[in-house]
Amino acid sequence: MSIRTQQVFLMTALVFGSHAAQAQVNLTEAEQSVVDHYKNMQSMGSEERKTYREQLFSGMSRSEQKSFQEAFKSIRSRLPELLGIEDTATETNKNQASANSGQSVRVPGSGIQYDSGNTTGTAGVASQMVGNRYDTAINTMGTACCSPVETSGTITMATFEMVNTFFGSAVFSVYSNVVGTGAVQVTSMAYPGLMTGLNTITLGGGGTANAYANGSFLAGIWQFDPTMTAIGVDTGTTGGQGHHGISLNDGAMGTMLTNLNSLNAVMRLQGNLVTASVPVELIDFTIEEDQDQ
Repeated sequence: MSIRTQQVFLMTALVFGSHAAQAQVNLTEAEQSVVDHYKNMQSMGSEERKTYREQLFSGMSRSEQKSFQEAFKSIRSRLPELLGIEDTATETNKNQASANSGQSVRVPGSGIQYDSGNTTGTAGVASQMVGNRYDTAINTMGTACCSPVETSGTITMATFEMVNTFFGSAVFSVYSNVVGTGAVQVTSMAYPGLMTGLNTITLGGGGTANAYANGSFLAGIWQFDPTMTAIGVDTGTTGGQGHHGISLNDGAMGTMLTNLNSLNAVMRLQGNLVTASVPVELIDFTIEEDQDQ
């Protein structure tokens, strides 16, 4: 092994020594090295990863490159687990992910926020829900827009701004299977103990439905009357994600879905919502035929 490769390996060992100590015992030294390098690249942008792997591979001989590649292939399907990223996809989705080279995994605790944090007023009419259409998000590294929401997923927490509350309560609703101007209700539940300002509720406990399906979904607050119960809206956005505000005639089957142009409801969601990409381009390199280090 060249001096340069030894330096890179040593750097990674120092940074991820604690991870290596907890590595599964059935990993070979070469496989553990692959895992450590992937961990090192998780917080990097694409250009940083490109530079990193170029430095890594330029210090390897041809045989070392091939050994690294074989180690990668042997653990590729286990990388999400070894990197500490849980894949909660259904078996069908897992098979599809495999067909797509296993590059995407669902991330528990991922969040979506469209508003800039500056509530500018209210919107909508009486007896309709006001909220957002959740279809994209900033990637899980918080560096770029936009990653698609998972085709199916779960919502575990919602934080939203109430401008007005009627007797300190509000009805929070989620809609799935959005087609045209209609959608199917997933849950619609009154939450007491709310106040003006930011409120946080949890979903999924006590039999509360919290799983959406078939792509983009809707979540919002039913406004009995905006002068009495109203969620805050924002003309700004976060991370260049644009505006996602909507209103909906709330019911078991939501109707009259309307986009609220230039607005985002101040409602942030958390759960298993966003896809994370494993940087499989680590292994995308060419072994020059005339290389013989």
